[in-house]
Amino acid sequence: MLLQGTGEVRPSGLERALVGGGIARFEGRPPTLEDFRAAMRPRLAEWPRLGLPEADITQHVRQWVCRTGTGLNAAVEQVMSVNLRTERPLWELWLIRGYARDEWAVVFTTHSALLDTASVMHVVTGLFDPVPVPRQRGRRAQHVSATSGRLPTQHRPLPLARRAFTHFDGSGERQFFWAAADRQRLDRIAGRHGLTVNDVFLAALTTAIREWRHTPWERGLPCPVWTLVPGLDRLVQLPCHEPDPVRRLAVIGAATAQDGEGGRLSWLAQRSRRIGLVAGSVPGSDRELAFQDCRMRELAPLGPLPHGHWLSAHLVDNADHVGAGFVMDQAVRDGAQLCRLWSLALAELDELG
Repeated sequence: MLLQGTGEVRPSGLERALVGGGIARFEGRPPTLEDFRAAMRPRLAEWPRLGLPEADITQHVRQWVCRTGTGLNAAVEQVMSVNLRTERPLWELWLIRGYARDEWAVVFTTHSALLDTASVMHVVTGLFDPVPVPRQRGRRAQHVSATSGRLPTQHRPLPLARRAFTHFDGSGERQFFWAAADRQRLDRIAGRHGLTVNDVFLAALTTAIREWRHTPWERGLPCPVWTLVPGLDRLVQLPCHEPDPVRRLAVIGAATAQDGEGGRLSWLAQRSRRIGLVAGSVPGSDRELAFQDCRMRELAPLGPLPHGHWLSAHLVDNADHVGAGFVMDQAVRDGAQLCRLWSLALAELDELG
């Protein structure tokens, strides 16, 4: 696929595996590309590693106009498949319009060597925060609160995943899904059990995996899945074998605790366990985000999908909601069902008390 005479083509599946980003949906009429670039220029310049003002903003801030009948999911898949040129900083900010009336979206894409998932969310929330963020220090400054002072986990080689999800071979092509949930619901569940929102996210994901038609548990064939949690830099085994959802939450809470016995430091555990998926939460913003008078209604991370893996899942917390992003190999079907199962699992945990 050629893009508007730029000579850019879709990269190979191996190259795309390291490209991640995030999606934000806004209410109201979309801005023009010129107005959007003008508003984004000073905000983007606050991150030295993005290369502004030297970088050509017209090559980084771009527009995707959806054809009639094209939905947002299809547009996101197309945008995320666009090659990032190696001769310039590896990031792009896309204004997406035309898929619905009185709504538009922004997709930020980048190579994981430049920004990890937590840093992507830090950039995106900063771009649309009513209070401008302070200028970031240095090109190699890390988002310490999200990485616990360690290098981002995506920068380390990952072992091949267990074939825990389907019998299909990986296609190298990706598909993207996201879902929003009431932030108060997750806070309520976490507070009731003395755990974290990240624990609640992983517990609901565990339930969804148990019930998803492409997993061995749904067919009565249990198989361990080790999950790399980037924010904690720990490897955690999801208790998919546990039938009680409240017990699953407790097991995950014990594993993610700093002194927990159920988790292992990822650099050590990778030597003896194969990772099934990368999943975890990253910080967002406590303030309502907007572009001028257009309120941001939803924000979700779209993390990279390590080569040979079937699924990655990340959560970001926002002022009034949380956004979960799921990236899957296209060989895995019914990805939308996993989103629905995750939402239902949250409701179940809330009802169980």
